[in-house]
Amino acid sequence: MTTLRKDPSPADSDFVSSPVKIGTDEYNNIIDRVGGETALTASKIVATDVNGNIEVTTVEKFQLENLVGDTADTVLIWNQTEGNPEYALVADANIDTNAGIEASKLEAGTKGDVLVSNGTNFVKLGVGANDQVIQADSSQANGVKWAAVSVGSAAVAGNYGELLTKDGSTAQSSIGTGYTKITGFATEGISNNTTLSAANDTITIDESGKYRVTFNISFSGTINTDFIMALFIDGIEQNYACERAIGASGDIGNASFMAIVDLTATEVLDIRVKADGTSKSITPTQMSLAVSSVGGGAQHTLLDSSVITDANNDTIARGDIVIANSTPKWSGLTIGAAGTMLKSDGTDPSWVAQEAQLPFVIDGGGDAITTGEKGNIIVPFNCTITEVTMLADQSGSIVVDIWKDTYANYPPTNADSITASAVPTISTAVKSQDQTLTGWTTSLSKGDILRYNVDSVTTITRVGVYLQVTRT
Repeated sequence: MTTLRKDPSPADSDFVSSPVKIGTDEYNNIIDRVGGETALTASKIVATDVNGNIEVTTVEKFQLENLVGDTADTVLIWNQTEGNPEYALVADANIDTNAGIEASKLEAGTKGDVLVSNGTNFVKLGVGANDQVIQADSSQANGVKWAAVSVGSAAVAGNYGELLTKDGSTAQSSIGTGYTKITGFATEGISNNTTLSAANDTITIDESGKYRVTFNISFSGTINTDFIMALFIDGIEQNYACERAIGASGDIGNASFMAIVDLTATEVLDIRVKADGTSKSITPTQMSLAVSSVGGGAQHTLLDSSVITDANNDTIARGDIVIANSTPKWSGLTIGAAGTMLKSDGTDPSWVAQEAQLPFVIDGGGDAITTGEKGNIIVPFNCTITEVTMLADQSGSIVVDIWKDTYANYPPTNADSITASAVPTISTAVKSQDQTLTGWTTSLSKGDILRYNVDSVTTITRVGVYLQVTRT
């Protein structure tokens, strides 16, 4: 590095590689040109800049200002090995996280590229597609990637859409006393689950639900004319409209309305205008028709798993109930058969038959029971007989028939027997039970009358006849 020149008026090529001794006249000449001895302080040198002027500067600044690249596409880098700055081709440089910029490592770039660290060096990440953003992704070699913006339900809630006109100047003529669709929409705004058509001046609903519908317009028009703008759905006028008269001065009219409307998928919305005369015209300057879902978004079934992630996507019907299944997920439990009841086994609920018992006791008062009719009971509910049990006070034999008839046909007779050939019987025992009920008429209706008749008996003085039933 050169610190002094050989004469008071040197050229850039007159630098020497080491300090030289100069005379008094030369020294005074240099001091005069840099502004006096006071300009020289510790760590400063006298040097010539790139424009040929002598100045007092630092070693570091001198090195950088006089280091000029002579090759296209070069950048100034720090050579860690040599301990000096130098120019190098872009393709031959790299940013080192520990040692600054090191030669022979930086990739050639193109417009929009960015530098990212791969954990060892900074490398090029090529520019992404339009509207993409850089996202962190630990699965990528460089830890990031270009990707489309992810729009989730938390960021964009509900359904919406908007048609717009800004700074409009197109007139719509031939407006009369009957409604005509406004055709001045020029721009389709953002949307979600709606289909916008500026060409047709319509918004189509893609998902059923409750929506807020707003319409705003600023317009000029035929003077001394009253204009009415109304909402139409599938070509049918709705009870939502706004009205504005244009006065004799031809002022700018402003009108708007807002409505909460239940809308169904595929329904088409548009705005129509009419006047209090014929051959009228308007020129919308600012105009918008917008829809947005309200009340929690679009309607859906109770167990729609695409909306409620812990639902089982079941279709429910009248009488069904919602329970948590074994997954667990919310699911529908189909209504049980008539007369069944909801019962828990300690883990899950289920519909089970509701069981009951119709008892009848025949008592001989201490003596052996006699044959014949012994009494009646009235059936308290609709049910089906599933079993008959007989319990006696002592060992013996007895046969008890059961007759059934309606209250209108009371009393029952032997012809009304419900037991067929399998009549309840104890034979030389104290008990009997029959669950087969071969040939029996097992269906009983509320209000039926059952009569018990002893066909035969020996020894037994008291017996109970118990009909096990399930409610229907």
